[in-house]
Order: sequence, then C-alpha cells, then structure tokens
Amino acid sequence: MEKIGLVTITYNSADVIRGFLESTFSQTFQNFIIYIIDNNSQDNTIEILKENT
Repeated sequence: MEKIGLVTITYNSADVIRGFLESTFSQTFQNFIIYIIDNNSQDNTIEILKENT
C-alpha cells in the first residue's frame, strides 16, 4: 500500500491546528506521514503539536 505525505505550514495556528490533526487522524486511510513546518509561532502551536506526536 502506498503512503501519502501531507505537508502544511503554520504560523500562530493554535486555534486551527488541533482541528486539522483531529480531522486527519479520523480518516479511514491511515497510511500517511504528516510534515508540519512552523514559521516561529508565538502562540502554543508547538505545544499542541508535541501533545499529538
């Protein structure tokens, strides 16, 4: 089975990143890897991402 790579860029995205992760993890297709590129967020985006790794 093929693996899909998802790439997203964030900057101060704490208000939406949790929804992105929940939506992604709830998909029936689970053979994926997520690459998240953060542009030095000043909110708690990084903490939310660390909680979900």
